[in-house]
Amino acid sequence: MIARTYQEQFDAVFVVWSHLTSGGVRRYWSQQVLSLADKFAQSLLLASSEDQVLRLIRAHPKRAGAFLEMLNEVKQELEREGVGIAAVPDSPLLLYSPAAEVVSEAVCAARKKMPYLHHLASTSSPTKPKGRP
Repeated sequence: MIARTYQEQFDAVFVVWSHLTSGGVRRYWSQQVLSLADKFAQSLLLASSEDQVLRLIRAHPKRAGAFLEMLNEVKQELEREGVGIAAVPDSPLLLYSPAAEVVSEAVCAARKKMPYLHHLASTSSPTKPKGRP
């Protein structure tokens, strides 16, 4: 996984979530949300410019919405753990890959019917933020 700590994960998730939300992407839920989110995450890993990301969003609005839904789930789970936003780069493009990795892991956890952080702990847990047990 690219993001190695909960803080790095939250930064990537929050910035990409904010960027997609402000760009007009709406969360989307259906029976296929996991599949759609994972497909968008895989496509996002290949994007190398903002233009490519925008084309992906326009070409696949339901996939982008499902991806945003999964990002929101992970964001809420990390917030419950007490992780907040830190300094992040100005360009969200740098954080698309880590966010896509997080969503792919969240999809895997959801398919096993586990919370995202519990799934990570059962595989190889990222470093917890300082001050957290």
